[in-house]
Amino acid sequence: MNLKKIILCPNSRQCQPGMLAWVTASVLTGVVIALHWQLMRSAGPLWRDEVNTVNLSSLPCVAQIWDNAEFDSFPMLWFLVLRAWRAIAGGTDQAYRLLGFLVGLGTVATIWITSRRMGGKVPLLPLALYGLAPEFIRWGDSMRAYGLGVVFAILLVGQFWSATRRRSLPRVVAASLIGLLAVQTLYYNAMLLFAAAAAAACVQARRRNWRGAAAFMAAGIPAAVSLVPYLELFHRVAEWNGLVMVHLTPGWLWFKLGEALASSTPGLLWVWLAAIGLAMIWSASMSFRRRDDAGNSAAQSADLELFCLVAIGLAIPSCLAFLWFLSYPTEPWYYIALAAFCAQCVGAGFTRLRPRMLAIASICLAVYALPGAFGSVSQRQTNLDLICDYLNRNARASDIVLVNPWIYAVTMSRYYHGHAPVYTVPMIDFHLWHKYPLVKPWLSHPDPFVQTRQAIDRTLRGGGCVWTAGYLPDVPGVAPNLPAAPLPDTGWLQSPYESIWAMHLGGYLYSRAAHVSVYVPEVAAVRYESTISQRFEGWRFRPPATQTSADETVR
Repeated sequence: MNLKKIILCPNSRQCQPGMLAWVTASVLTGVVIALHWQLMRSAGPLWRDEVNTVNLSSLPCVAQIWDNAEFDSFPMLWFLVLRAWRAIAGGTDQAYRLLGFLVGLGTVATIWITSRRMGGKVPLLPLALYGLAPEFIRWGDSMRAYGLGVVFAILLVGQFWSATRRRSLPRVVAASLIGLLAVQTLYYNAMLLFAAAAAAACVQARRRNWRGAAAFMAAGIPAAVSLVPYLELFHRVAEWNGLVMVHLTPGWLWFKLGEALASSTPGLLWVWLAAIGLAMIWSASMSFRRRDDAGNSAAQSADLELFCLVAIGLAIPSCLAFLWFLSYPTEPWYYIALAAFCAQCVGAGFTRLRPRMLAIASICLAVYALPGAFGSVSQRQTNLDLICDYLNRNARASDIVLVNPWIYAVTMSRYYHGHAPVYTVPMIDFHLWHKYPLVKPWLSHPDPFVQTRQAIDRTLRGGGCVWTAGYLPDVPGVAPNLPAAPLPDTGWLQSPYESIWAMHLGGYLYSRAAHVSVYVPEVAAVRYESTISQRFEGWRFRPPATQTSADETVR
């Protein structure tokens, strides 16, 4: 039995997808759309990062968005999209979830369009790998720029290959324009633009077309120039981003990569790595075989395989280097555009394999991944809206609400409309988005809770209640202290202080309140922003060393 004849199409006609491939791709498309639909129905209200973006986009004028763009993670294009959508469909949670669903449909459409442009006819592996990944569905359909960034990342690789296959000025200009839109949606799409342009240039160089290679490298210049105005914004960010910068390690990047690719189904990380590794090995072995004249199908396939090999080989280290330089605690959504880009290249790199084999592999992957994917997209984004509703109904004007950590106040700015004043931990008076410069002074303040303690004493002694949005622990004894920032090991990083602040206020409340009860929202599962509310009432001072807890759970 000749294994080569089993897996490799002897000619282009036999590489045309048969009934099994078309049916598999069609069913996968329907399943992926159903997952996006289920997320739209289940995600519920916006969580804090989404509220942050929506609040910024809702400012009265675009100039104000630009002045505050440092407090979000994206260039301007997504804010303009949200403004236009709000004018058309309104600013309700349901309207925003519908927009996310439409972006998800756009992702599926671009996977189909790009796969056909890259010779795959039907997008089997891209749909099975990327389309069924629940983390990418969740964050791509959120009110953040990641979904639109994925659309442009997929179009980017398809357009650069189209211009490489048959170079013309309009095609190169179109690739340059898509690259500009891509970097104006996500900053690190610049790494993917570089990878796609370099891949196209490598193919032209193999053809001895040096002018073509130079033209593709120059196609990224407009995108690079469009980022120049953001240099001032980056300079402003550098004044406070020490609060969130950490020392990244390869182990941490690996852990978050696994969370992104295999959070719902163990083992999918290895499936991804195997698919990418095999695609690169296959492309390397096939692309450097003897080529005939540049116009025949074998030569075109070899060029496509070289293009995919270089694109993947540059995109992965470039994006990881970007994340390393950024030094933010990476999250699953940081990998979404890179994953879509690589999945598209993996699918294109295997176009010379028999479609039946690709269909069977895609079916096996879908059967393995789908149960976990459906469960994951059925989860809410947050339960803070339920806590806000609880506080709206129960907190009185004579009470106070403590929000811990302070970032929860961003979500509450959309859903809390009660009469009790809000005190964040630490105390800041702006809650529409994550305004880190207001937090930085508290890291070096000798006593950040003078006003908060006074408000707690005044409320409890006066017969009012102290409510929390977020958990404050009962700390036996005296809570530890930290010296003023910067710390020797972590500098201005805020997370060590957040833990200490919570312990101090929790210990203070438990030592003074006579009764404590807890409200736990009744919701099946919350994917990211999940917390509780506590109610402290009555006055009974107890020294910290002898304080006890009197919790009861209220549902």
